Amino acid sequence: MTLSILVFLASTWSTAHGAVQCDTYRLQKVLLVGTLHKISPERVNEVIPIAEAIRRFNPGVICIEYPIPGDTASVVWRGGAEAFEDTEKKRKAWNASSESAEAITSLQNDLREHPFDHKKRLELQQHYYLSHDLGNADYQGYLVFKQIDRDSRAEVVLREAFASYETLRSPFERGRWLNNEYHILVFPLAQDLSISYLYPIDDVSNWREIQKYHDRLQSPDTEDSIKVSYHERMNALKERMGSLPQETNQYILVNSPSFTQDMLIVQGYNIGSDSLNEDLRMRHHFWVLRNRKMAGYIDQVVRDHPEMNVAVFFGAAHIGAVREELKKLKPNYQVITLPDILD
Repeated sequence: MTLSILVFLASTWSTAHGAVQCDTYRLQKVLLVGTLHKISPERVNEVIPIAEAIRRFNPGVICIEYPIPGDTASVVWRGGAEAFEDTEKKRKAWNASSESAEAITSLQNDLREHPFDHKKRLELQQHYYLSHDLGNADYQGYLVFKQIDRDSRAEVVLREAFASYETLRSPFERGRWLNNEYHILVFPLAQDLSISYLYPIDDVSNWREIQKYHDRLQSPDTEDSIKVSYHERMNALKERMGSLPQETNQYILVNSPSFTQDMLIVQGYNIGSDSLNEDLRMRHHFWVLRNRKMAGYIDQVVRDHPEMNVAVFFGAAHIGAVREELKKLKPNYQVITLPDILD
C-alpha cells in the first residue's frame, strides 16, 4: 500500500499569509499525521473526521511531502539530468518572466486583494512551476481549477491566455483521479485555513538507492534467517491490511501506534546499521538519511515560526522515523500524532 504522512508543526507565520497566532503561553506543537497517496472513491469520506480534527488543531503553517525547490539533487531526480535546461525551454515557450521571485511576491499580494482573479492565480502557479516549487504550483492549480471546473467560459479564456494551460492543469486532474491526500485533504484544509504558502520538506535525492535495496528485499531468501524474519513481518502486515473490515477508517489505522511501529521495521528504520544482511543494512542507511533530512527541514520551519502550530503532510511510513529524528534535535516544541487530537 502506498502511504503518505502528514506532519503538523507549530510556528510563527506572518499575518499576511493568513495564519492565526497561538497562545504564547502554550507549548508549540508539531502534529504528525499519516495519509494515503491514493484512496478508493467509496472511502473518500474517511478523511472527514481527520480534517475536522486538524481544523481544531488550527495550524498556522503547513508542510508538505514535496521536494525543496532549491534542492538540485531532488530536482534532477524528478526531472532528469536536463531538468533545468527543460525548464528554461518552457519559460521561453510560455513567454514567462525570468524574474520569478519578484513576480511571485507581486502576485501573492494581488491575490490577497482579488482571490478570484483566475489569470493571476494561474500565472502564480506557472511561476512556482518554473521555480521547481511543485507543491505550491499544484496547490495554486487546485485553487484555480477547482473554481473554474464547471465554468467553460473561464476555461476557454485561460486556455487561450496560457500556452502552459495543459501542463498546469495535469496535476489537478491526476489528483482528482487518484483521490490523493492533497486533492481531498491537504489543499482543501490549507484553503479553509487561509494559508497561502505550503512549506516543502522532502528530500528524494537518494530515492534510487532506497528503491534499489527495497526491490532487492522483495525476493525471498530462505537461507538468510534475518531476511526471512523481515519478510514474515512484512507479509503479516500486508495480510492485515488486505483483510480490513469495510467499516475500518484507513486514515485512522495508518496513524495508529501499532501501524507506526510496524512501519519502523518494514521500512528498515529499526533494522539497525549492524544488520548482517547487506540489503537490510543499506535500506536502513538510506531510509534513515532521508527521514533525518526531512526532520531537519521540519525543525527549521518550526523554529522560524515559534508562535504557530504547523501541519506537515507526508507518507504514513515516515511518522515513526521522523518522530525519532526530531527527538534527536532536542526540540523546544511538542511532537504529537493524529490519535492525540482525535475525539
